[in-house]
Amino acid sequence: MSCALNEISLPISGEVNHQIGDCYCYLCTCGNHKCPSNSNYRRKSPGMFSTAYRTAYLKKIPSAASPIIQQGQLLHSKQKMELKTIHQTDFKPTEDAFNSPVTDRANSTSPFKFYSTSTYQSNFPDWKDYNPVVSNSPTKSSRYYMKFTGVSTYGKDFSKHNQITNKVKSYSKSPSMLGRKDWETGKTTNQLFYRPYKIKLQKNKRNASQDVAIPIHGLKNVSTYQQYFLPHLSPTKILTKRKLPRYN
Repeated sequence: MSCALNEISLPISGEVNHQIGDCYCYLCTCGNHKCPSNSNYRRKSPGMFSTAYRTAYLKKIPSAASPIIQQGQLLHSKQKMELKTIHQTDFKPTEDAFNSPVTDRANSTSPFKFYSTSTYQSNFPDWKDYNPVVSNSPTKSSRYYMKFTGVSTYGKDFSKHNQITNKVKSYSKSPSMLGRKDWETGKTTNQLFYRPYKIKLQKNKRNASQDVAIPIHGLKNVSTYQQYFLPHLSPTKILTKRKLPRYN
């Protein structure tokens, strides 16, 4: 059976004719003639998805014809995902993360084990397994149960601060609202740069210069470095006037 497209009387169709569909390819009866517009000149629509492996990708057909996204369509909690593959080695289901501690740590007696390593063995003790001792009575520190204490690499730079135990009953007459027993004392880890100071009581007397009177209710300035700071005393009243000797 001869095909209608093999006749010489048919006009020649160009590329533009195939693109717009104005061609005679539909008259083919033998099946050997294919219109180029089906593959090369196919117009791409915005909703078309292409892939190199057409057999591995299937376009999802929406249930509703409306372009409006349904409520909850993009939420992960409302989408069902099926994990399937033709190769068994490509996908392995995750195991249960909550296994018993005995299976994971068979050689350990405690589920939480703390390992500590140091290059200087003398400066860092081996903590072993932490076994807390619950007791109301004070206990001594041992190698396996150690309390947190202050440690310094240089023994001369770290010293315990002796707290002031003297109770002062009388409050300060300064404008400060705090009493003397509420004063804070500074602390330092270096003994060479700090020496505990004592709050001296100011007596109602004149100083050595005999020119300036110290007010009783004056502001008291305290510093942790007393040798570098002197309280500023403003002159209030000139008591005496010195006279220069006359030379004949």
